[in-house]
Amino acid sequence: MSKANETQLVESADFLDPMSWTGATEPVDIGEDLIGVTLNDTYVPERILGEGGMGRVYLARHTRIGQKRVAVKVLHPEFFGNAHVLARFQREAETAAAISHPNVVTVLDIDRTPHGLPYLVCEYLEGLDLADELKTHGKLSVTTAVHIARQLCKGLGAAHRSQVIHRDVKPHNIFLVGDFSAGLPERPFVKVLDFGLSRFADGSENQLTQTGCIMGTPAYMAPEQARGERVDHRTDIYGVGVVLFTMLTGQPPFDAESPQATVLAVMNSDPPRPRSIEPGIPAHLELVIERAMARNPGERYPDMAAFEQALAETDTLARPIESIAPAQPSKQDSSARRTLRESDDDVHAARPRLVLFVLAAAALMISGAISSISGLEHATHYRFSRVELGLLSIGIVGSSLTPALLWVLHVRRRVWDNSSRVLALLGQVRAAVIAGISMYGLGLLALHVIDDFAVRVIGGTGLPAMGATWPGWSLLLPAMALNASVTVVWRRRLAAIRSGWRRRLAVGLVTSVGLLVFAALVVTGLWWRHALRLSLAGLI
Repeated sequence: MSKANETQLVESADFLDPMSWTGATEPVDIGEDLIGVTLNDTYVPERILGEGGMGRVYLARHTRIGQKRVAVKVLHPEFFGNAHVLARFQREAETAAAISHPNVVTVLDIDRTPHGLPYLVCEYLEGLDLADELKTHGKLSVTTAVHIARQLCKGLGAAHRSQVIHRDVKPHNIFLVGDFSAGLPERPFVKVLDFGLSRFADGSENQLTQTGCIMGTPAYMAPEQARGERVDHRTDIYGVGVVLFTMLTGQPPFDAESPQATVLAVMNSDPPRPRSIEPGIPAHLELVIERAMARNPGERYPDMAAFEQALAETDTLARPIESIAPAQPSKQDSSARRTLRESDDDVHAARPRLVLFVLAAAALMISGAISSISGLEHATHYRFSRVELGLLSIGIVGSSLTPALLWVLHVRRRVWDNSSRVLALLGQVRAAVIAGISMYGLGLLALHVIDDFAVRVIGGTGLPAMGATWPGWSLLLPAMALNASVTVVWRRRLAAIRSGWRRRLAVGLVTSVGLLVFAALVVTGLWWRHALRLSLAGLI
């Protein structure tokens, strides 16, 4: 091997290490002098396409393929001595080159200019970025916004399968490809740009992006990213949710006067309901956005495929029937439309239903507490006067007001403006009310069946009557109903645990404890009534 070839191989190997770039000759600001300069005997910049915070982008032609045009991104000279920026520039090329997907920009080459400036070569895209489109028109239609979000899910899903997390999903990094002289089409083609803030999921670049460092755009950060915590693919899911929110409403969910205030809002506040800003957003789509933007990463979609599937279902409803199929729509499409319309109806009725079931729960609890007074009299052998009964009733109602008010304030602050949380809370309150009423009614019915039927049929076997009218049950039945309500609520909460064996174990434990408490209450009632009978027999 010749000496010249050896030198070339060494220089190529050194280029892979971003730290070696600082050893080049200090570059000068050449302005537009790069136009017409042949780079790597292959690319000739012809004009400037744009300029950003880190570099300048040129349109260049290929020297051997006359019709081929590429984009050349050259790092600004002031960053030439910054090892961190050089490493980020190199990482953008490496991560984008590791992803092969139509919705991700393709990186073709990376090298240095004759002046020593690093540059990377990408496919040339004609069109405009999403930020410019939103700045011009404010917001997009539901069909267009969902179509763009679905493509983002596909492109970023491919990145996640390559163990790459973007971490900076925002309109400026989303490019709409095509000729838009006649306006934006309903379903534009999308490319994801700028993997400069990306990281590998295997943690191989921890020296560049360490936990505790806040990196990204404040208005589009996930809460865990704003806190400087370790991020994963669910951070990009949040980012796509924010972009979808912005496309539909014309504004990001958090946009305070300063970046610091925006970061604090992301960390500590819930985003507003999309429909509170743009009522035309379908209710089922609002639920999709809220799940993608959940503050707790565990409550978001598990991956981009699940997120894209949820968007695909909303897209089915957004399209006119005649556009789905030339003839009769399929049963699957009709079923999807029916399900989503039912979901819309559920969302519209969720808040009134929640108010009704909360009032029902409060009425049942207060009624159960008041009715248990007779059982308390029976247990203490003390009969309250009319005045004492009135005071006890007022005390029960009054003591319920403070926790009820605090709970209502909590719901108003943390739940009411989030449709998915309203639906989840409605499910829990409804299940608790139904379980409590069912337990109380079935318990009372069982007592009557035993007294009025079983004792008479079995007769001489010595089966004692349960005494449905016995005052002690008015104290024990509300306790059994409360136990049933609490058990059902905890079962529903634990059913959301993602790990299968942990979920089954927790639900089994809660069910067992609930059954044991129920059995203990029944046994207590039977023993109490039997002991009372023996004491009365002794007195006689």
